[in-house]
Amino acid sequence: MAPAPADLDALAAHANATSKAPELLAALKAVFGADTAAYRRLYLQPIIESAKLRAFYTHSPTLHAKERTAIEAAYRKAAGGESFPRIAKETGLSVKPFTVRKPVAALPGKAGSLPSGPDPLRPIVEKLSPGQMNPSIVENDSDYRLIRLTTLHGGIYQGEILSLPKLPFDAWYAGEIAQVPVSVTDRTLAHSVTRLYGQVPWVKRTL
Repeated sequence: MAPAPADLDALAAHANATSKAPELLAALKAVFGADTAAYRRLYLQPIIESAKLRAFYTHSPTLHAKERTAIEAAYRKAAGGESFPRIAKETGLSVKPFTVRKPVAALPGKAGSLPSGPDPLRPIVEKLSPGQMNPSIVENDSDYRLIRLTTLHGGIYQGEILSLPKLPFDAWYAGEIAQVPVSVTDRTLAHSVTRLYGQVPWVKRTL
């Protein structure tokens, strides 16, 4: 998860060019003064590591093996002809309807309107016929989904989604942190840490 020097360079340049609060960024840098190495190590590096860790967690087949196995079993049931509501009742998965419409600007009489944002379901449902299920399981950062189109009328796609959530990152991370032994032997430091960071889970557990 450790960032390469090029990663730190890119984030530093991005922060300098796009910061929405340049005065706060300048004040932060002032804390480090001329010690740019500390600024990169203590401020920029954790940002990159956090993003990499989240990406690792999100796309890890091992960490989500239980959920993947469950959604694959649901897929086999659906491919065998079972309805989404029946599968949801049998397995505890969630089912909900969806509607995907044409962008506002594409509708008759709406030429002067602002176009709506892209719907992430549109590229999927445009390839389906009514009654057809998407031929593969759809995975995003938060869950696994089975998608079936039920009707198509006047450019309006309607269907249903059978979904199974992944364990949220924060819950997984808290469990990992709980396994890391921490001890503070300096009494003065322990008192200071408890007073300033008493709400942090490892502080509560250790001190």
